Amino acid sequence: MAVTDLFDRIERLLALEQLSVKGVGEALQLFMLEDEGLADRYFSVALGVGELGEVELRLPKEGARPKDGLLIAALDQALEVRSTEVERRFGPPRLEVPEPGGEPGIVYHRYPRPGGALSFEIKQATDRVVSVIIDRTDLTQEGG
Repeated sequence: MAVTDLFDRIERLLALEQLSVKGVGEALQLFMLEDEGLADRYFSVALGVGELGEVELRLPKEGARPKDGLLIAALDQALEVRSTEVERRFGPPRLEVPEPGGEPGIVYHRYPRPGGALSFEIKQATDRVVSVIIDRTDLTQEGG
């Protein structure tokens, strides 16, 4: 998969009015399957595996405080996406380091969006994007 194809798929996700199993599957071109074993009282969970890597989608259950979901795409190691490519496509990021106790050598390129944020988890030693996160679980976040 080419980097531009990955970014195009991410743009399709961002264009979704709300995250859904069907919408995410279509945008990322993979089959998503709900996994009741991973669900909790607040979120249902769907998983997908495809050429881009492994995808986890958490969608709020009825009555939960979040009004939209969280998507985490752990990219396949064969994808060589660098921070410079992310910045070229999405612009200058807001850099964030993980919470204390988090994995060392990781930085996040964060892009606030309406209703949430798009983040790229980057391993500093290799300057490689290891995951893409779309977080719409807190509609009070900056960018909303």
